[in-house]
Amino acid sequence: MKDKENIVLGASFSGIFSTIGCIMFVVGIFMYITEIPVLTTHIFMIFSIIFIVSVEVVEIDYKQRRIRKIIHFLFIKFGNWEPLDDFDKLVLGADHDSFKLVSPAHPFFQKDVKLKSYDIYIFNSKNPEKTFLFMSFKNIPKAHKNLRIYAEKLNIEMRDTIQEAWDSVREREGRY
Repeated sequence: MKDKENIVLGASFSGIFSTIGCIMFVVGIFMYITEIPVLTTHIFMIFSIIFIVSVEVVEIDYKQRRIRKIIHFLFIKFGNWEPLDDFDKLVLGADHDSFKLVSPAHPFFQKDVKLKSYDIYIFNSKNPEKTFLFMSFKNIPKAHKNLRIYAEKLNIEMRDTIQEAWDSVREREGRY
C-alpha cells in the first residue's frame, strides 16, 4: 500500500480562489472591451479560469494515520491534517436533488433535471463538524465497492444507509 493517497473530488467552484477567479474574469472582460493588449487580456482570462476551478481533494497519509480535505490550487494546498483515529465510520448515502433548469436566452424553455449521486461521508463522532464528503459516485455498484475498499484500508466501520433503507422496506412488506 502507498504511504499517501489523493482522492480527487473535482472542481470546487467555491472558496476564496473561485471568488478571486470570478472577479478576475469580470475584470478580464472589461479589459477586452476597453481594448487593452490582447495577449495581456488572454493571460488574465486564463488565470481567472484556473482560479475558478480550484480542485477539492481528500488526502490520506497512511503512514502517519492522518487525513485532510484540501483545496488544491496549482501547486498550493490549503487544509488541516486530522488524526485518522478521530474518524470512526464511512457512511454511504444517496443525494437525489431535483431542480429546474431555465434557459437564460429563452426563459420559456425549462427542463426539470434530477441529479443523482451516491456519496460516502467520513464521520467524526467526537466532533461532528469535522465530518466531510469523502467520495461521490454516479452509480451505486461503484459506490458500494469503494465503501468496502476504503473501510478496510482505513480500518473503520462502514454503514450503507441505502441498503438499510431497502431492507427496512422489504421487512415492512413482509418480503424479507
